[in-house]
Amino acid sequence: MVSNPTTSDETQNPDVEEALLAFEDYLDMIPRPPLCFFNEAMAYIADLKHYDVVIALFNRVGRAGIPYDIDTINLIFHCYLQLNQDSFVLPLLKGKKNVKLFLLLQKRSS
Repeated sequence: MVSNPTTSDETQNPDVEEALLAFEDYLDMIPRPPLCFFNEAMAYIADLKHYDVVIALFNRVGRAGIPYDIDTINLIFHCYLQLNQDSFVLPLLKGKKNVKLFLLLQKRSS
C-alpha cells in the first residue's frame, strides 16, 4: 500500500495526478462534498489500474471520518482482489450490517 499517494512514483500519469488533486480539494472543502465525489475520483484511479493508490485514498477517507457506502466497499473490494489481497477485505465486513453489505456485493458482482 502507498502511505502517501501524492508522492508515489506510480502517480506520474497526469490523469492520476489530476484525480489526486481533485481528491485533495474535496478533503479540504468545508462543508465536504458528498461521498459520491470521493468515490468517483477513486473509481477513476482504479480504472487506470492504480489499485494501491485507491486503497490509500480509501484509508484517508476513513481517517477523515467520512462514512463509506456500498459503492465504496465494492470499489475497495475490487482493488484488493486485483492486487490478490482479498484477505484484507474481511475487516471491512465485520458485524451483521457489513455481512449484509457483503451479500449485496456478491449479488451485484454475479
